[in-house]
Order: sequence, then C-alpha cells, then structure tokens
Amino acid sequence: MSIRKSIEALAKESSYALVLGIGGGGDVVGALPTSRYLQQLGLRTLLGGLTWERYVNDPEPGPRKMEEIVEIKRLSATVGLANARTRTTKGIRFTESAVAEVLGEETVLVDLNQGVQGVIDGLNETIEQLGIDLFVGVDVGGDVLAEGSEEGVKSLLADSMVLAAMVNLKVPSLLGVLGCCTDGELSFEQFNQQVAKVAGYGGFLGARGLTPDDLKVLDEVIPKTKTESSALAVKAAQGLQGEIKIREGSRKILLTPMSAMTLYFDPRVVFDRINGAAKELVPTRSLEEAQGVLERLGVPSELTFEQNYTWKRYPANDKLLGGKKMISKRVSEMLMSRVSYPIAREYDVRVAGAINLASNESPYGPSPRVLRALKREAAHAGSYPDPRATELRQAIGNYIGAETKCVAIGNGSDELVDLACKAFLNPGERALIPLPTFAMYELACRVNGGVPKFFKLPNFEWRMAELKRALTGTKLAFIGRPNNPTGNGMGLRDLRGLLASGKLIIVDEAYAEFAGYSVAKLATRTGNLLVLRTFSKAFGLAGLRVGYAVGNPKLVEALEGIRAPFNVNRLAQAAAFAALQDKRYMRRVVARVRQGRTYMRRELTKLGFLVLPSDSNFLMVDVSPLGLNASEVCDFLAERKIFVRDLSNFRGAGPDYIRITVGTPQQNERLVKVIKQLNEVVR
Repeated sequence: MSIRKSIEALAKESSYALVLGIGGGGDVVGALPTSRYLQQLGLRTLLGGLTWERYVNDPEPGPRKMEEIVEIKRLSATVGLANARTRTTKGIRFTESAVAEVLGEETVLVDLNQGVQGVIDGLNETIEQLGIDLFVGVDVGGDVLAEGSEEGVKSLLADSMVLAAMVNLKVPSLLGVLGCCTDGELSFEQFNQQVAKVAGYGGFLGARGLTPDDLKVLDEVIPKTKTESSALAVKAAQGLQGEIKIREGSRKILLTPMSAMTLYFDPRVVFDRINGAAKELVPTRSLEEAQGVLERLGVPSELTFEQNYTWKRYPANDKLLGGKKMISKRVSEMLMSRVSYPIAREYDVRVAGAINLASNESPYGPSPRVLRALKREAAHAGSYPDPRATELRQAIGNYIGAETKCVAIGNGSDELVDLACKAFLNPGERALIPLPTFAMYELACRVNGGVPKFFKLPNFEWRMAELKRALTGTKLAFIGRPNNPTGNGMGLRDLRGLLASGKLIIVDEAYAEFAGYSVAKLATRTGNLLVLRTFSKAFGLAGLRVGYAVGNPKLVEALEGIRAPFNVNRLAQAAAFAALQDKRYMRRVVARVRQGRTYMRRELTKLGFLVLPSDSNFLMVDVSPLGLNASEVCDFLAERKIFVRDLSNFRGAGPDYIRITVGTPQQNERLVKVIKQLNEVVR
C-alpha cells in the first residue's frame, strides 16, 4: 500500500515503523538516518535489511536462506530478527548484526529466496505479529529509480523485488533514497532525470539531510561494516565533493551535497511509472524466477554479476591463469554482467519438418548462379583470397552507384560494426543506441571501450525531437533502417536532421532490399554518414558472412586500414560476386517476401494481435492478447516444429513480443494455422 503523503504526515498517523534497507549489503546503514528521524517524530522503529551480503563479505552468490542462518528469531518464512551474534552457517556475519551490536537492539532480516510473493507474505505476517503500521524502504545510491536500460546499472534485482513487495503490503509505505549516485550505477545526470520524472507524476515527497547526531551514530556503525556507498554519503555531509573513484577504482562518481540527503518518494509512482521490472516481478515465487524475469527483460542483475564473477569462480587457478589480470577489466565486466549477443532459444531447427522463422534468413537460399560459382571456386580453396576483395568491391560499387574507394568489405556486417567502433570511438566516448535494436551495436561498443547511451523508442516509434536530445554528449549513433526487431525505418528528412548534428551516424541497411529505400549514395558524399549492408538477407548468403560499408572515402579508408587482410574468404567473395550478377533472382525473392509479409500481417491482425508495420523480411508481434508471454508462445510453436524469435532477451523489447521471419507461402500458412489453434486453446 502507498499513500502520497510526506514522511512527517505519515508519522502523525503511525506508531511503529519497519525501516528496511532494500538493496542488500550496506543499505541497512543507509536506512539508519530515516529510522532515527522517525523516532524523533515519536515512532517506535524496527531497522533492518536483506539476507544478502555483497561478494566482498560473502563469496556465495545471492541472499542466504533462513535455513542457512543461525542465532535468528524467525517471525515468518522469510523474515527474522537478528542480533549481534547472527551469522550464516559458514560464520559470515551480516551487516545487520553489526548494526544490532552498535545500537544494542535487534534488527530485521528479509530473505528474497521465495520471490516477491514470499516477501509480501512474510512481511505482512510480521506486520500483523508486531503491530507495525508503516513500512519505509531505503535504497542507497538510487538505482531503484532506474528503468533498466541505463549504462552502468547492474544491480536492479533486490531493489525491484522489494519495491514490488512494498506496494502490496497491508500498511502504508514510503520509499527513500540516500546518497544519490554513491554506488556508481546511475550517473548524477541520470539520477536527476529520474527524480524529475517522479516529481512530474507527483511522486516526490520531500528530502532530509544528515544531522550531526546522524553522523555521530554512522561514524560508530560504518567502521564495523563493509559499506562504501553509505560511507560516501557521510563524507559528502562532511564536505567532500567532486569526482572520485570507487569500487577499487573501477567506477567514477560525482559526489555533491545531494549525496548527503535522503529523498523520499511515493513507491506506487516509482512502481507504476519508472521501474518497469518491478511490475513483472510481482508474481514470482523464487529468486531464480525473478532473475529469469530480469534476464528476459534485458535488465542487469547483481545475482548474475555474482554468479559470473570470473576470477572469483576459479580462485585455485588465479596464479596459473593470471586471475583478474589475465582477462581485461573491460571484458571481465562484460562477462560478469552477461553482456553478450542474445542467442535465440536453443531449438534443433534441423529436425525433419521443422520451419525456422527465427533468424531472418532467406527461405529461398542463394541463386543457382551462386551455387555454380561456389562449386567452381571450391577447387581453389587452398589459396588465400584477394586481400582487398577488389572485384567484389567494384561489383558492389556498380550495384549501389558508388566508386570502389567508397566501399569497405567485411566478414558480415557484424565485423563492420566492430571495426566502426574501433575506428571512430575512443575509450570512454558514448554511442547512442536506440532500443530495442540489434545487440551487436552494444557489444561492439563495450568491447572497444565505448559507453552505450541507450534511448528507448517510445511505442517503438522514431521521435526525432527526443532522439536529437539524446544525441547530446555522444560521438556517434547506430540507426537500423529498417530497424531490427521493430521493422520500421526512419524517414529521410529525419535522418538528415540527425546528420545536421555533426555526429557520425551509422545506418544499418541489412534489410534495405526489402524496404526499397537506401542512403548508400548519400553516404558517399556526406562526411558523417556510414552505411552498413549485407548479403545475408535478400541474397541468401547468411552462412558465408559477407557485408560491406559505404561512406566517404576517408571513413572507408579508416575501416579498410584496420581490418584483417583475408577477412572474407574466397568462396564468400565468389558467391557475393555471382549474387550481384543475378539481381533478377534477388528481386523475385524480395517480391515473394513482401507478399508473404502482407499476408501474415493481415492474418495475425485478424486474430487480434498487434503487428507492427514492417519494411523488412520479418514482423514484430505482441502476443499479450493471448494472455501468454513470448517465451510461452515460442515453446508452443517449437513443440510443433515452428521456430520464431523470442524477443524477451532483446534489451528494451519486453516480455510480450516475438519476431517472425517471413517464410515461403507454405511456411507462412502453416504458422498462421498453428497460431489459430493456439488462439482457440487459450481464449
């Protein structure tokens, strides 16, 4: 339950408050000033936190179960009272135990292992037992206000689970944030933007600074704990300001006077309007289920981080392998956060009778002319290919109307995305990535030291005013045209507006043949436009990996100068060259795909689905009208040997969308028939 009232107004109506640090680790320390303030307002308080110590204190990933804790007084299946002796069965002491020792009173511990529903049940039972009539959750740092797509945010699981529980309790609740940005997740700019959003919805309920008495108590507690973020709030109150390094130098934060304040919010507003992950977590009944929800949403989780803490997992081999020094810091952070290409569900598409509509491949394959060229070229497989791919680049230039010097060749357009980040993005510079989109942009950006700046497309639409504002502070932007997985393309006038910013705009035209529009010619005479294209889709050469970039000769020279000399093998070069000699075949394929796209969109719309308009060889479909999520629909289709793409692990797509590649007429009809069957079963 949440009521839009200030902490002072709520205190007048309450007598006993449970004040909980909601992010685990040292958040209980950050909740202490709020607990003290409520006591000054005349309330009894019970202070506490989660059974989740961070890996620097407890090497086991995740929160401890109640069964793994000794010296605890159980109040419910997921809540217990701790004292100074409370610890895990392996002897690890909780931060709440240290706080209990200093304060000379019991603290509370909450176990997240039974999911949000277990937390709700356990807290409501405790509330009833103890006569508690107010719940206050306090996060240190402020990532509870994150939407999940922000760069730097890695720890949304605990905060989001407790937020989801708070709004479903029997008593009024209040959300507090101490020490904005002291955990290095949201930047100061991002935090202020989120606070402004909450305030715009009427959810900002006031603020309070740390008093001298607060600082005195915190100075007693902090030395007995391993909390860095709460300690930084104290330092801010003592006058420390400016940019400082935290987490052993791995992150930078900006410490300001705001860092010494606790800001209060209506949790219902944050739940409804800001933290979208929390809504999806409400039904969960286990920690694993909750983690799976975040993974499907593409939202980072501290549990994933801890489970994949590379050099911690192999302590015995640290010296042999070099430990954390062997793997670069940049790649290690990516591995820990599971930043990698979101592989499609692992179905065996080779089984007899299977239809693969998951990968946006051509259902018609390459032209007969290509197959003949491959057969001829196979005899020369023992020799290196032309390192400059001169003949192929000339043919591409003829195809798009450009000089050869304006064309760079790549091992698929994936390699060219990586080369573009290497060539044009300095470490620490930002790349704008609209969401949802092709995951290689983020991966290439990160692995080359860049920083993704995500921009979530409102209703999956290109809104130029907002997109132009998002360009501020970036070096370059990736634009899918048409975009994958939404299928829609930005208008030429809008694209020219982005080019006017002077930023490098990288336009991915993987699906240009199906769309019928391209800016490849424009790129040859524009200094800040680079176009990426591929032979994988309309030409049916996905297995051979041939892509190309088109741009100003200076941009192309930079790509050509850093690519490997034999990056496209001789069979692939021969196949791509032959494909360009048989454009009539490609045009027939495109015409059939467009007909199939129209058919599938019409039939799926008739069944009540929201099918996004598409200029590509695929459709993005909202399956929520079935009352099922994307994963459930994909499983149903897979059982019938039809494979489509579950988009729930595409960052920014959400849990309700699938992507369907347009197949042959027979494949399209079979898909529609099976979805009709599913529609009849569930409705």
